[in-house]
Amino acid sequence: MHVEHLTFKEKVNWIDGLIKDIKQKIIEKYENCSKNRV
Repeated sequence: MHVEHLTFKEKVNWIDGLIKDIKQKIIEKYENCSKNRV
């Protein structure tokens, strides 16, 4: 995917999607760690 060819709105949506994806991975990792401790 060539980010430089996207419009500003598309870039914002793309970055927002990345952030959500990263947050989801962090939440899953954190939840897995919490389950393992209990």
